[in-house]
Amino acid sequence: MSGLESAQVETSETIAIAPAAAPARPSNPTRSLFHMTSAVVSLSFILVVFTPTQLPWVAGSIAAALWTLEALRHPLPRVNVVLMRLFRPIAHASEAERINSGTWYMTALTLLAITRSAWICLVGVAVLGFADPAASFVGRRWGRVELIHGRTLEGGLAFVVAGTVAGTIALELMKPRPELGLALLVAFIASVTGAVAEMLSRRLDDNLTIPLVSAGTAAAVVLALGRPL
Repeated sequence: MSGLESAQVETSETIAIAPAAAPARPSNPTRSLFHMTSAVVSLSFILVVFTPTQLPWVAGSIAAALWTLEALRHPLPRVNVVLMRLFRPIAHASEAERINSGTWYMTALTLLAITRSAWICLVGVAVLGFADPAASFVGRRWGRVELIHGRTLEGGLAFVVAGTVAGTIALELMKPRPELGLALLVAFIASVTGAVAEMLSRRLDDNLTIPLVSAGTAAAVVLALGRPL
């Protein structure tokens, strides 16, 4: 075997056995800040501004407007370019070719609002709005133990802690206010399942899966304990 052939075989073997590197997740502090600000605004809408009857209409109207923009921008490149430039500070480059996360977020919020349950809406919004940015921040800076799909144990733990804290605070702002222990339990379990959803979300956007999974888990826990939603 010639030296060139040997090198080719060795290179092929190296390629075959080398583990596939997880795709890098772009860092965007402005996007994370917008993520949390959107959560605060949404929580205010749920708790103070709109009634449970009004909220589905408000969220649904915003979601419909976003889906309309999605329907326009993909077949019309100029519209897509304008929108991507407009939202450049908070958009990922990959969103030029796919449905953007904000559209999925408002779709999830609309589905949560339809239930007219403060438990469901508050937990879903709080966990997504604060746990996801926390996991991203911690995972990028201190993540060492890789789990799956580029996620790390450290990021997952940050997700659960941030989601539990944010979810508990949101639930304690409800009227009537639930017992602290109950709020902690619901927020913790919802955050754990939300973290799992975030790690497993590949085909579906995690801005859709996280709030739906965490809110669904919260509803199951509340009902299992014999409490009304």
